[in-house]
Amino acid sequence: MNLSEADNAKALVLLESWSEKTDRIFIRMLLLPAMMDLGLPHEKCVAICQEGLNRGEDYYRIQAARLFAMVNEKHSVNGRYLEVLLRSPDVGVRVYAAKIHWRENRNAAAVVPVLTEALNRTKYQSYYYSEVQSVALTALGDIGSEAREATAIVEQIASAPNPNVAKQASEALTKIRQ
Repeated sequence: MNLSEADNAKALVLLESWSEKTDRIFIRMLLLPAMMDLGLPHEKCVAICQEGLNRGEDYYRIQAARLFAMVNEKHSVNGRYLEVLLRSPDVGVRVYAAKIHWRENRNAAAVVPVLTEALNRTKYQSYYYSEVQSVALTALGDIGSEAREATAIVEQIASAPNPNVAKQASEALTKIRQ
């Protein structure tokens, strides 16, 4: 069923109103993709992501970074946010920031070291590492030949016992070597 623009606007007003009344970042982040689809302004999307990124819990920060990357798929993201996020103490936030930075700036020198360092499994042992690793491998593959400095670590991952991880690393290697 397709909604009219007026129906979309009404739905957005209701979701936004309810989201603001709850005053819970979990609910606001959960509703953000739907509100983006309905036309939530870019600034409000970014504000929700920033609020999640400022939380202390890993879950909120990685979810907010993932949402920030989604916002970037629809709207250009101002560079001032990215520089801060690339230096985040949270590896997941850095990886999503590198993905966004690449999409915005096409500056491999700024993001390949971040992505390569994030693939160091011995350094990062979190519940979210498989997601972080997947995003980093995909981003390196998207960067392609400009990510050649990551070849050694991606080759190691390509021989991982997990066939899904090995396949994703092999696919990234193919793109890097082109």
